[in-house]
Amino acid sequence: MAGNPSAVVFDDVNNPTTTVRGMAAGTYRFMWTISNGTCSPSSDIVDITVYPPTVAGRLIADSFVCAPVNKGVVRLSGNTGRILRWEMSADGGATWTISNDTSSILTYQNLTATTRYRVLVQSGNCSSAYSNTVTINVNQPTKPGNLYTSNKTVCQTVNSGVLELRGATGGLIRWESSTDKGRSWNVISDTDTAYQYDNLTTSTWFRVLVQNGVCTAAYSDTMMIQVDSSTVAGKLGGDATVCMSNNNGKLVLTGNTGSVIHWESTINKGVTWTVIAQTGTQLSYTNADSTTIYRALVKNGVCATQYSNEIMVITVPPVTPSNAGPGQTLCNAETNTVLNANKPASGAGIWTQLRGPSAAAFTNAASASTRVDGLVPGTYEFAWSIANGVCTASTSTVTVKVEKLRAAFGVKGIYDCGLTTFNFRDSSAAHFNIVKRKWVLNDRDSSFDVNFQALFTQTGTNRVALTVTSEVGCSNTARIEFPVDVFEFPKANIAAMSEACRNQLLELKSDVHSKDSIAYMLWFLGNGTRIADSLVKAQYTKEGEYTVKLLVSTVNRCFDSAYKQLMIHPTPVLSLNKENIVCSGDSAGLGVSGAFNYIWKDQNDNVVCNSCRVFRVKPTENTTYKVIGYTEYGCSDVASTSVRVIKPLSLSGQLQDTICFGNNVQIRVQGAASYLWRNDPGLNNYSIANPVASPKETTTYQVVGKDAYNCFADTTDVRITVGKPTEIKLNKDTAILAGTGIQLRAISSLPNIRTWRWEGADFSCLNCPAPMAKVVMDQTIRVTGTNIYGCTSSDTMRIKTFCPTTEIFIPNAFSPDGDGINDKLVVQGKGVKVIKSFRIYNRWGEMVFEKLNFYPGDANSGWDGTVRGKAATPDVFVYVCEVICERGTPGFFKGNVAVLR
Repeated sequence: MAGNPSAVVFDDVNNPTTTVRGMAAGTYRFMWTISNGTCSPSSDIVDITVYPPTVAGRLIADSFVCAPVNKGVVRLSGNTGRILRWEMSADGGATWTISNDTSSILTYQNLTATTRYRVLVQSGNCSSAYSNTVTINVNQPTKPGNLYTSNKTVCQTVNSGVLELRGATGGLIRWESSTDKGRSWNVISDTDTAYQYDNLTTSTWFRVLVQNGVCTAAYSDTMMIQVDSSTVAGKLGGDATVCMSNNNGKLVLTGNTGSVIHWESTINKGVTWTVIAQTGTQLSYTNADSTTIYRALVKNGVCATQYSNEIMVITVPPVTPSNAGPGQTLCNAETNTVLNANKPASGAGIWTQLRGPSAAAFTNAASASTRVDGLVPGTYEFAWSIANGVCTASTSTVTVKVEKLRAAFGVKGIYDCGLTTFNFRDSSAAHFNIVKRKWVLNDRDSSFDVNFQALFTQTGTNRVALTVTSEVGCSNTARIEFPVDVFEFPKANIAAMSEACRNQLLELKSDVHSKDSIAYMLWFLGNGTRIADSLVKAQYTKEGEYTVKLLVSTVNRCFDSAYKQLMIHPTPVLSLNKENIVCSGDSAGLGVSGAFNYIWKDQNDNVVCNSCRVFRVKPTENTTYKVIGYTEYGCSDVASTSVRVIKPLSLSGQLQDTICFGNNVQIRVQGAASYLWRNDPGLNNYSIANPVASPKETTTYQVVGKDAYNCFADTTDVRITVGKPTEIKLNKDTAILAGTGIQLRAISSLPNIRTWRWEGADFSCLNCPAPMAKVVMDQTIRVTGTNIYGCTSSDTMRIKTFCPTTEIFIPNAFSPDGDGINDKLVVQGKGVKVIKSFRIYNRWGEMVFEKLNFYPGDANSGWDGTVRGKAATPDVFVYVCEVICERGTPGFFKGNVAVLR
């Protein structure tokens, strides 16, 4: 017949069974005619639909989003066939979740995990096919984490520590620091989770900026490193000499940085110290009975403690004037001396020893001038008493002091860079207090303090002597020679080019001369970069003048710095068209500016033009060209441009479809930039790729497509086949027994029904023309059929149900004696949906048994012949049974039952 999608060929047009060849996609109508040349011919028509092969199309939507709030679309294009369903997987494709959405665009939102998507497409009854799989990568929200450090407080000038970022989700963008409590922040070019700080001079706040994927960046918490000033012990004043046991005074500490932890005192020249639990800057003493040295211990924050200078409060015993003669001092610990008292004018005199470290022996105790033996270091007091026998005896005393004095001191060297300090601490010993010290360095008087400090800037041998004098006037001297070694500063220099281009790799070499071994070298490149090495490779990304600093330290922590000025020249900035378009067979002109000289290369790195600012090319394929531009300083930059060759186009798409009369369908073609459809009726737009078609009959639409540059055009046809609903007939209305099955059958006027849908009962299948249905209550059954054109039609039937006479079987006697026979009264029945209640009453109307909601024949729900847990005596009981039949109608049954024993 005419109007088919294409011309076909029959193997034998006269054979009732023949093969048809040359069919394209679409619906064909064939007519079989029988005639005998005389009678009227008889004809019949058959429709055959040929579907194009399934093309799954291509999904476009790979992207990154942030959880938990996100939204986007996944779009399918280029498919041939209808979309059966979308599928998605959140476990990498191990399992898939089905979505019955059949549109070509799927919207997703608020994904919490990376999800894959694919589409199942089928053209007619051809094999279905999956599209490609696209992935929506979900980044979890940024967690900036928390900062941690083992020490939040450090001491000024020399300090170091490590800050750690813990619990972060995402990558570190940068560290930041602030010295003004967060009002302004300095960027630290460090992306490690641990950051080391060194030699902070003031309290500093730190934080970290973190970002996970495409999620919003966030700052960590803020960590402050408190910097305490170095401890300064200050100057202690208030030294004094006081009388034994009758004295008082005050010591004052000034110029200190930090708090006094406690005071300390010693009465044995520093051999042992006693802690005084007082924290003020003043200390009072009263009635000291021995010479005492005081000092204060000071500490500021976490910085090291320091002792102040030492202050001595000297106590001396009272001196009693004596006419027994002048007091004596024996400096070299002599063991005897002569006492010279006044001779009595009358009476008699006698010498006695009042005190002393040992018992002395007098040569003649009755002589005013006598020798005393047996003396040891210490103070002796001898009394010369004169008596006349009548007057009160007059006694005077004389003091003899025996001194043992030894000068001594300790030496300790402190080695700094270019300067060595020697501290000499007095360790002299004397029986009596030392009241004077004189230090002599290299035969020159240097100090009269208790301890002595000498500074040296040159290596060599030196001499020092200490002379001490005790309070009794005795002196002693100690001398030593000692070597001095002075640590030297290193000499640093930088060897490097003075000029370079931006992004050029430079080599910086260190030239260091030092007597001592080098401990480390630290480069400051002038662009915020620090490197610890002797040889550095540097690259500057911005032009300008930079100052490079090299810091060198010896093993003795002696430092030197060297500086180098670098001039970084800019690289050229090339300007050219990034993309050029040419129709196939034409040529294009390429041009560039922004440099001093140029070299052009093709995509195979072949030089195609030297010293050219403009030249023409005629490629046959899309080609990329590279140009290198040089400045007068030799700095270069590379840029590229492409020539896009526009080739003849070819239109494609879903070139045929079927719809039901009165419906519409969206036509989809692709392959061009602009479209123009032939002015056939039924299109809503004649200049787009996907107009909506609403034809009243089968129509072939023609479209002309052109590229965006008016180089080429192509033409194709799209055929829309229009069909009508197919009439459906269902069984006639009927009545059946409630709960029984009925065979249903739907008959269509044409064999072109593609899907069935049943409603109103429990069916054996929902997409078939003849299911079995189970009906309990009165129901209206509906069947809906959809034909190959998408047209739907339906029919209904009414089914009424009824319950037959319900039968209940309950014995009139049973014997609950435990022999396993008739031990329980069990309810049996037919046509019963459920037994709502079963109750047993005695002859006085008292209920002795009840069971609710069970099924007939349930032995566990029967009566075992007991009343309140005890066996019932033989008697006659009344039962009442309420049942619900299959269609829900209630029924009641009563009777008697005898209990036999």
